[in-house]
Amino acid sequence: MFNLEKRSYPGVGQWKVPQIEPTEYVDGTDWVSFLDAKKAGQGSSCHFYLDDYRFLRVWNNPEQYVPLLSKFTQVLSPDFSLFADYPEVLQLYNHYRKHWLAAFWQEHGIRVIPTICWSTPDSYAWCFDGEPKESVVSVSSTGCCMSAANKKAFNDGYAAMILALHPSKVIYFGKDILTDDNAFAADVVFIKSQFSDRFGSKEKTEVINDQV
Repeated sequence: MFNLEKRSYPGVGQWKVPQIEPTEYVDGTDWVSFLDAKKAGQGSSCHFYLDDYRFLRVWNNPEQYVPLLSKFTQVLSPDFSLFADYPEVLQLYNHYRKHWLAAFWQEHGIRVIPTICWSTPDSYAWCFDGEPKESVVSVSSTGCCMSAANKKAFNDGYAAMILALHPSKVIYFGKDILTDDNAFAADVVFIKSQFSDRFGSKEKTEVINDQV
């Protein structure tokens, strides 16, 4: 299923990735994962920093989840994985799916903040296509803290993102592993989650009913 029968967007860049329009960040809301979307209160915010299979349903049935996501103050675009060992064509497909859904949600009046993701330096040629410039974006360091090489790859990609997009604000999920140069490259809002934040505290997010 490619959803082209539902909506086709002209796209930008070599691969015609749907464009995500710029937006502003609304501070002071509670962030919940998509798994908690049904029980979340009105006016909270929703992220998709989860294993892909846990939110694949929003791609398979995009119209079905518009009413649910519309209750949130803001949502992040779905974080389909760009693992470095994935074939590049699969990485491109996941980048496209993220943008198709974000554009579809924006078309239905939902405030969408783009999640920015990259894999190897080769991905820098296309992984920022369709992202808004000089606007708020989000990143997650989840899975990037296991080794010095992983941390360097994350920081290299983060620096490339700053250079390409000049974000007005970065909504950061996960453990703070930014180098000094990257830490002061943009206004960063650290979101407490089940991962260690900048100050070493932890909060556990309960994984509940997978049938949102």
